[in-house]
Amino acid sequence: MITKIIRGNTAHIDSSSVSKLKAQAKKLKRAENITHTEALEQVAKKFGFDNWHQVIDGNKIFQETERCLNHGIFAVFNLEDAIEIFDTKLYLTEDDLAEVVIHDAYYQYFIHLIEEDDEDNRQLKDIYTEEELKEIFDNEISSKKFYRINFMIPGLSDEGACYSLNTLLDKAIVKLPELYIVKGKFVENDYIFDNEWFEDDESYLPEH
Repeated sequence: MITKIIRGNTAHIDSSSVSKLKAQAKKLKRAENITHTEALEQVAKKFGFDNWHQVIDGNKIFQETERCLNHGIFAVFNLEDAIEIFDTKLYLTEDDLAEVVIHDAYYQYFIHLIEEDDEDNRQLKDIYTEEELKEIFDNEISSKKFYRINFMIPGLSDEGACYSLNTLLDKAIVKLPELYIVKGKFVENDYIFDNEWFEDDESYLPEH
């Protein structure tokens, strides 16, 4: 599926979709015996862009979000908790593109969760049909707000970094995140608390 969002008069497209368009252009080049540039132009127009250059420009807005998913940390809040965030320290930046960029990874994480009310502790994917899963997941992701963490956490395990973030954010906001996404890995906050990650050296964190 090609993901494209419209803001004002500008179309934006994530990197995964750009890769899919490139793959389509490659097939078209072979099938029609045309140049690579011609194939890119045709594919771009097929999906509503004026030209391939517009595709590249439309991807730029996603790059910071994608960089954070691969190399940084997202804090994920329940919608009702996010309403109460007053981050005077500016540790967090709300990212309204994250839902698009994170969608597929979040879906895979979500369907492997254990159904809380299931006596056999089955994963969601083993209980519901694909159609039901997508409907449940749509409700799940639409009930979340995503924030980029505005600094890096070097030298700790993923869980240790999240514990240290909890220590810091607890002093700056009302409610802690439900989970973190650390370099693409989903780390639930309940897991952090249950396992008592005490890697909370704050010497490298921002002043607070």
